[in-house]
Amino acid sequence: MTSIVKLEALSGAKDDGPLCYLLQVDDVYLLLDCGWDENFDLLYIEAVKKRVPYISAVLLSYADTSHAGALPHLVAKCGLTCPIYATGPTCKMGVMYAYDWLQSHKAVEDFTNFTFDDVDAAFDRVQQLKYNQTVSLKGDSGLQVVPLPAGHIIGGAIWRISKAGDDEIVYAVDYNHKKERHLNGCVFDAIQRPHLLITDSFNAMYKQPGRKQRDEKLVTRMQRTLQSGGDCLVVIDTAGRVLEIAHLLDQLWSNKDAALSSFNLVMLSHVASSVVRFAKSQVEWMSDKVMRSFEQGRFNPFQFEHVQLCHSHAEVTRVRSPKVVLCSDLSMECGFSRELFLEWCSDTKNTIILTGRSGERTLGSKLIRMAERMERGAHMSKQLTLEIKRRIRLEGAELEDHRARRLHEHQEEARKKMEANRRRGGAGAKADASDSDSDDDDVIASAVAAVTGVQKGVEAAAAAAAAAGGGAAAPIPSTPRHSSTSGGIPPTTPMMEAKTFPTHESTSSTARPLLL
Repeated sequence: MTSIVKLEALSGAKDDGPLCYLLQVDDVYLLLDCGWDENFDLLYIEAVKKRVPYISAVLLSYADTSHAGALPHLVAKCGLTCPIYATGPTCKMGVMYAYDWLQSHKAVEDFTNFTFDDVDAAFDRVQQLKYNQTVSLKGDSGLQVVPLPAGHIIGGAIWRISKAGDDEIVYAVDYNHKKERHLNGCVFDAIQRPHLLITDSFNAMYKQPGRKQRDEKLVTRMQRTLQSGGDCLVVIDTAGRVLEIAHLLDQLWSNKDAALSSFNLVMLSHVASSVVRFAKSQVEWMSDKVMRSFEQGRFNPFQFEHVQLCHSHAEVTRVRSPKVVLCSDLSMECGFSRELFLEWCSDTKNTIILTGRSGERTLGSKLIRMAERMERGAHMSKQLTLEIKRRIRLEGAELEDHRARRLHEHQEEARKKMEANRRRGGAGAKADASDSDSDDDDVIASAVAAVTGVQKGVEAAAAAAAAAGGGAAAPIPSTPRHSSTSGGIPPTTPMMEAKTFPTHESTSSTARPLLL
């Protein structure tokens, strides 16, 4: 290969962090994935931001946060404007991952890294491709990119990058060469001998049992827990493997010999209905077996009969126990998985099943290490110290301070607008002093009216909240346009501020953790 090829690992090298690599082919720079995790490492983001002016295109392999989590932030706050390429399911499910992740954080804290509008804007820029579709990058570089099936998650892609008549570069991470219940395995037939193969060794030392053995272990553990009167929490992702596990369990619940139909099966996430709806419409991206079943009998594997879709903690609480709950997030640092763990961990009848690994220093990784030590029979402490975040209503002095701070912010915003208008009117003032005086008077009058209106609005909101129950409620954020249906993002609970409570000692290991 006569081209100059360089690869820089911005994240995801020598650790289990999010994936992000910068590939240089001559004068063309390609950003391979742009993941983010619960650490929200801004140093890594700054490293990407410095290179944004040179990036020619972004290639997304999967929809999850480990591969696409930073995309909304890079587009909204780092000026990323280059073309973004991904498969259709990666684009759609990427929005679901981002919505669920964002809403999970906003439920317990003030989250400013990106907004729902930023998610919409970022994924609206994605150019959706089909498998084996060749796209030539803009300019005279001669580079072409082709997404190939990668397995693992619906729409997952291995990227083949080539120059016309030259050797190939292959970017293949987190692929699965085995067939899954609803997906074909990855395909390397179209790749001969690439000049450069970029891959990972995340599971190099992990001996994975067969699918039948894994399914039997999962079902046996669930049956024991449910029959003993306990609840089973299955910690899973938002829109990836959750589809496979939900399909498996729905079939199991339909089997009379399994004797599980009397128990409840729940899929819990902020976007559960939207995820299932999108999955139903993406049959052409699934395995040959699923395609044949759909073509012959119009059978859709995600037309669930027994899976109940829930979108809030209150909804799942109303579901009668014993029950099995599939919920996100795998890291258990936020979201419903952490909430239910804190609620269920003290009961020995309950079981926690983790279906995948997460980054270091997360609750999910701590529980996996705990389960591994328990299997080896090692002596260990069965207590975890966790930080609990919640939104609470403000009262008394804190409420007054909050009102004063909000009023001050609005006054400061009005003052800045007034100064900006005054500066813009300065040029006209030199030409016509009388007009300038009139303009200044109008600006000052409008600013005073704005401040007065804000103050009256705050007082009216406080009076309404006091009449409702003595608390004060913050404005509910508008629902993003992609979640306007019943399966989208529900509005957040009207709480005033996010607070971090003192660390809490939780005897989490009394519930049986199980690594699947």
